[in-house]
Amino acid sequence: RYKVIIRGTKKYQSWGGGGTPPQPVGRGDLLWPTNVPYVITTHYEYRWGSFHKGIDISGTGWYSPIYSATDGVVVAVNKSCANKGGMKDHCGARMGNYVKIYSGKLGYTFVYGHVASSVKVSVGQQVSQGQVIASMAMSGQSTGVHLHFQIEDQSGQTYNPCKMGLR
Repeated sequence: RYKVIIRGTKKYQSWGGGGTPPQPVGRGDLLWPTNVPYVITTHYEYRWGSFHKGIDISGTGWYSPIYSATDGVVVAVNKSCANKGGMKDHCGARMGNYVKIYSGKLGYTFVYGHVASSVKVSVGQQVSQGQVIASMAMSGQSTGVHLHFQIEDQSGQTYNPCKMGLR
């Protein structure tokens, strides 16, 4: 069993179970996008003077799988950034390597950021819920290995993934 040790003032949320991640059904069909145990290191909130438009999920390690939260079609991919991260933007893409999947059924785009350059899907590809689409890394402007997970509608409005059925 894993234990999260907290030092300082940052608040963390984790799911300490083993095996497969929880599979919440929130708005109908959302699957947790990473392995467990995980730690949510940044929530959908203001930080560092701006609003963080998703959640940052850490704790599963370098190159661990990232799963599609829903069925959909890949609408954008960036896989040109090195996997080194850091406070400076190393490749012209603040989110680094990313995959964006649109679910017509739900009407949302799911954004998976800071992933490894070895993205496993391509634009136009149909993906299934639970399919491995990328691997955990720290590409772009990133201070550690994690997944930035964001949900947005067609107008670009973002939503808190934790209130969309993910926990």
